[in-house]
Parts: sequence; C-alpha cells; structure tokens
Amino acid sequence: MKNQYIFNLVFFTLLIIGLVSCGEKEEESNEIIPAPEISFESSETSTSAGLVVTYTNTSKNADPATYEWTIEYIGLNSPDEIAPQLVFESTDENIEYTHTTLGYYRVTLFGSNSNGFGTSSILTRY
Repeated sequence: MKNQYIFNLVFFTLLIIGLVSCGEKEEESNEIIPAPEISFESSETSTSAGLVVTYTNTSKNADPATYEWTIEYIGLNSPDEIAPQLVFESTDENIEYTHTTLGYYRVTLFGSNSNGFGTSSILTRY
C-alpha cells in the first residue's frame, strides 16, 4: 500500500510538472554557427628589438568566439634547440607586443565558439 502511495505521488508530481512545462516555449534558433577558421596577420615580418608589432585577428566564422593569444620566445638559434618561454598572453581580439629581445618567436591565436575551435600559429625571427 505504501509503495502504491509513493508511485501515485511521483506520477501526480510528474504530471503537474509536465503540465506546467507545456506552456509557451521560446522559439529555438535554427541558426547553425560554424566552427571558427582562425587566422591573423602581423604588421611586421622582421623588426629590430623594441619595435611594437600589431597582430590583427582575421578569423572567419568565429562570432561569437573567445580568443587566446600566446607569444613564446624560443631563442636566437634554431627553433628546435630550446624549450619556448611564454612571454605574453591575452584574450583580446587583436594585440600589440613589443619584441624586446631579438630571436625566434612563436605567435599563436586560439579561438573557439559553441561549434568548435581552431588555432593559427607563426614562427618568426625578430
């Protein structure tokens, strides 16, 4: 008898919840947001120490998106010789960075939205 009472109570509760949730619903968007195609450009391809370089996000299909830039200093010699040192991070859409030391730098832009993510990276000697 107690089990029947619990079953009826649960059934009645679910019925009430179902009736309450059957009210008007917001229209769902059928818009498909594609995964972002991440890309960027730099204002300089070579520079002297102390010059400010602007990196401009040229990504497609990214809105709405979140971005993360990283700049790693690799060193003066071959990029394969040492582990990179993170020297800059930002979540801005576009960035400026002053390369204070000559050498190889890896600049990476990571972007994501609700349908995926992408990455673009360049290795440049400044």
